[in-house]
Amino acid sequence: MIIVLIVRGLFIMNNKGQTLVLFVVLIPVLFIGILLFANYGKMANEKNKVKSSVIYSIRYGLNLIGKTEDDRVLSDLEIEERVSYILNQNLDSKYNKSVKVSNGEIYISVDYKFSDSINIGGINSFTCSMSGKVVEDNFYIEGC
Repeated sequence: MIIVLIVRGLFIMNNKGQTLVLFVVLIPVLFIGILLFANYGKMANEKNKVKSSVIYSIRYGLNLIGKTEDDRVLSDLEIEERVSYILNQNLDSKYNKSVKVSNGEIYISVDYKFSDSINIGGINSFTCSMSGKVVEDNFYIEGC
């Protein structure tokens, strides 16, 4: 009963002061919320861009495995160079990329650190590591 009277007393007091306090408290909270949503959207967009580029590069490389050019089979090093080229065309230099081709499998790892993001909860970077191989004319790509 006493709590109800205290709460009622707060609302009966000066409405102009209450509105000002509510406005001063609510506006920064809303602003921070909007920034966090925008930041999360930007991070998700970057991650999807990286994942799509890695999958595309692996598929390109898997199509090259066992193919001939100038009457010779392409070596792992040649495939690795071509896959790296495709990956570099899709992702610029701010990404740390590594490509490895070995025994008919392709391994790609991409690291990215968000330089202009709000660091809340320690989420300001990600790593996308994927591998792919051909088994009985089917592509198997996993990771990330």
